[in-house]
Amino acid sequence: MVGTKAFFPPYLNKGSRDIYPGGPVHFLGRLLIALRAAVPGFEVDGDYGPKMAESVKELQWRLGFVGDVVDGNFGPGTRAQLDKDFFIDVGSIPSGPGCDVWYIGPGGDEPVFWSAISNPVTGLSQPTA
Repeated sequence: MVGTKAFFPPYLNKGSRDIYPGGPVHFLGRLLIALRAAVPGFEVDGDYGPKMAESVKELQWRLGFVGDVVDGNFGPGTRAQLDKDFFIDVGSIPSGPGCDVWYIGPGGDEPVFWSAISNPVTGLSQPTA
């Protein structure tokens, strides 16, 4: 039996990209637009590029972040404050096949594959065919 994970990986930042349309990076883009945090020229394309990072910084600023905390990364701190201020808990969004994403973890250079489907034996994410 295959277990499912949450829709969002624990961390999204520049370099993250959806493998399929409608994945977590797309969803974050639409969320930024809905919260009116998207900067001019921002487009939802499934790629966490410079405009998305600027938009996440705008969101962080609106959430009350200051200084180095305004980093453009959609990580645990931003997610927690989003839930606290707007009651949007992206960690509770269930996932399913087709919601796979590559993301760059905090401080990392290597992309990490996040799949909606996890291996029930090892618990590791496996690409879906």
